[in-house]
Amino acid sequence: MIVAFLVIAVLNFCVGFALAVTLRTRGGGPACAPRPIITSPDKKTKTRPSKPVATVSTENTEHEKHAEEAREELLSKLEDAIESKAFVEAAVEVLKLEVDKYRERLIQIDRQVRESGEQGNAEKIAGCLADLDRCNAEWLAQQQAAVEHLQKRQDSLGDFSGVGNGLEDVLLEQAAQIETTCSNIAMLDFGTDVAAGCRRMVTETCRLLDLAHSLRDQMMESFVAILGVDDQLDSIDPKLQFDAGSEVLNRTGLERMMVNLWRDDPNRVRQISIGLVDIDRFAPVNERFGARHGDHLLRGFGNLLIDVLNSDRAGDTVTRIAGQRFLLVFPDTGPRAATSSMERIRQTVQQTTFYYDNQPLELTVSCGVVEARTDDTTSSLFDRAAKTLRESKRAGRNRTFMHNGREPNAVEPPVFEVKGREVRL
Repeated sequence: MIVAFLVIAVLNFCVGFALAVTLRTRGGGPACAPRPIITSPDKKTKTRPSKPVATVSTENTEHEKHAEEAREELLSKLEDAIESKAFVEAAVEVLKLEVDKYRERLIQIDRQVRESGEQGNAEKIAGCLADLDRCNAEWLAQQQAAVEHLQKRQDSLGDFSGVGNGLEDVLLEQAAQIETTCSNIAMLDFGTDVAAGCRRMVTETCRLLDLAHSLRDQMMESFVAILGVDDQLDSIDPKLQFDAGSEVLNRTGLERMMVNLWRDDPNRVRQISIGLVDIDRFAPVNERFGARHGDHLLRGFGNLLIDVLNSDRAGDTVTRIAGQRFLLVFPDTGPRAATSSMERIRQTVQQTTFYYDNQPLELTVSCGVVEARTDDTTSSLFDRAAKTLRESKRAGRNRTFMHNGREPNAVEPPVFEVKGREVRL
């Protein structure tokens, strides 16, 4: 059944991605054509390159070659991994690694675009555009290869035919955004103002990165749900339970921890509260400094959360569940005590200055606190926490809300004597 779900998930991705990339090629021209106008900074006349920069068009033999190589590489990795472990675990691990590789390539392109903008180097900009097209072409080819490989082992859809709805929504949004992003990049004019054109391209590349993050998070969320139903959480490879960026437990590790907590307490006598923390206005940070800096910031932020918790109370756990969102688990703790801990964190973050290349950056966070009920699943508990957090955002951010069992309510914050901190990234 897990295999069937993965088939649905990856197939949905390919359908969505193909709509954004290949249908435009077959219908109204290449997805990312025409190419931007690029001239050297010292020339006033705008000219188009005599030979268009490579696009993801299926007629481009160079891209077809690289895409086929990427396809064969993925198939080889799947076969090698399956020889040493169960197919499902191998497939998920390989696909997650490929998503991360795609993200890493986008980060590198983003860095090169920023450097090209600062230097006003038209030749490097053209190279960045070609790299972006090639990156997307290879990504599509790999996803198509994964679908074909998984279909060979398809069992039956069974009860999981509708499980991929949430993932499908993300993929459809991704397809539309990729198409929009390609169109936006194709219309950029680097001839008049190279720096301004590069800044706009950075914005569009950041959107592609956000979509890659959403896909990765949603894929893991759905996969964890399936593993929970099939009672296979205990068999997950330990390295798949930790977030590589922040080095804390990820969504998979969190799910396994919650299942074990409830397994050891079948009557739900033990109190458990959770707190959801979201960094306010994080997207502009990535646009300003780049996604690589964003990764460093999230790692520093995760360490700060651990440090504050360890100094306040023992036995609590910090996890990163998606993007800039962290979830804290408070065993043997009621919601009011958990809220006090969350408020200490919020106020500490507010008094902390993060530094990247000696440039100061100040953050705030919004928080939501809920208590686990006897009939809760991890999904219902997290959904309630997310609803509570949304109310904190709507109230102006940099706030803590607590769910009283019926609805989220604003917390009248106690004033803690927190010391200002500096975090060097």
